[in-house]
Amino acid sequence: MNMSAVRKTAFVLENGEYRPIPVCEVVQDGKWLPPYDGRFFVRVHRYLMEVEQETYMEFHRATRRMKYLEEEARLHGQISYNATRAGEELIVDILTNVEDEALREVMIEAVSIMVEMLPPKDHKLIKALFYENMTEREYSEITGIPQTTINSRKALILGRMKKTLGK
Repeated sequence: MNMSAVRKTAFVLENGEYRPIPVCEVVQDGKWLPPYDGRFFVRVHRYLMEVEQETYMEFHRATRRMKYLEEEARLHGQISYNATRAGEELIVDILTNVEDEALREVMIEAVSIMVEMLPPKDHKLIKALFYENMTEREYSEITGIPQTTINSRKALILGRMKKTLGK
């Protein structure tokens, strides 16, 4: 991993929660420091984030796939409509602000990675509410958790994610 691209802050998992620490406490001179050697980290924008091994493997598999597709397109002089999302065609309207769209895609990727890195109970809640379009009441009926508790947990999770994204 090119550590010069990672600036200042790392998020390490402790008891299922992310704790921000300076990157220099995680890695020095391109080597992982003892408490973090053997753990898995990915770069998300300017942050270094600890993730589960499965998330780490999927992240790097997707990165390699995207790089391969870009190299193949460049080699054959092709323009890839799938460059930002493997398997999805992306045709941009000439009236679309390209910078806004690029920022939107980066934010979507960051949020998707953050959702995958949530503790299991938080991941299930966010996935149900935002990916499966379930209402808080429906999730409450399925899980037996009071709707007010679900609402509070959702607000807490989203607040932490927003803070991590710097918004």
